[in-house]
Amino acid sequence: MNKKQLKSTGRELKYTLAFKCTKETKLRTFQFKFLHRRIATNYFLLKIGISSNSLCSFCNKHTETLEHLFWSCPFTQTFWKNVFDWIKAGVPSFKSHRFSMSASLGLIQISDLALINHILLIATIFIFVKSEAMSQGFLYF
Repeated sequence: MNKKQLKSTGRELKYTLAFKCTKETKLRTFQFKFLHRRIATNYFLLKIGISSNSLCSFCNKHTETLEHLFWSCPFTQTFWKNVFDWIKAGVPSFKSHRFSMSASLGLIQISDLALINHILLIATIFIFVKSEAMSQGFLYF
């Protein structure tokens, strides 16, 4: 796919957002892997024979897919609500943005607020790191 096709589909923004809001390689790499669905969830690990369990590391009720882990899980829903409430309290111009999966996961750029996009990217990594630790029995949310 060439640049013109990327722009017409809106994918260019998704793939360049991490580069616009941070210079940290770890954050850029994570966003790249996330957008290409290369984040290892328990469901994926079970499919390739590394894990014996496909349940969510947080709720232990649903299959841990990318969508569930980063958005649908009741624990991550509470986390995202708290993150958005915290941002809304400190950034008046953010109050008009609605709480959405696309915004939370860095799939859309929120205005020109690179700092908020950076915070949301860090929050996404936080969820992933905590899920890894929970699946190994180390930490709790």
